[in-house]
Amino acid sequence: MKVRVLARVGQDELDTVAEQIKVGIREAQALDLQAAEAIVKDALITLNYDQEQFDDLQQHALEGVERARGGHPSISAKLLAYSGACLAMLM
Repeated sequence: MKVRVLARVGQDELDTVAEQIKVGIREAQALDLQAAEAIVKDALITLNYDQEQFDDLQQHALEGVERARGGHPSISAKLLAYSGACLAMLM
């Protein structure tokens, strides 16, 4: 897995960055790297929020809640915290 840090994502880069994040999520899931998956999902949720893509934000937050079920307790807690915070902002 590669990690890339961005200070700001421009509108022209949004689709590319979102796709790279989704690839990172799939890679983390394939390797059963739950902690990495939680961090990458948080990045996707943050990107959705910052770009005001609230429909995508809600969907990804709900997926995070589902994924948290049955995982390691500390990773589940992180996923629930990230997802819950985003869902709360949408209310």
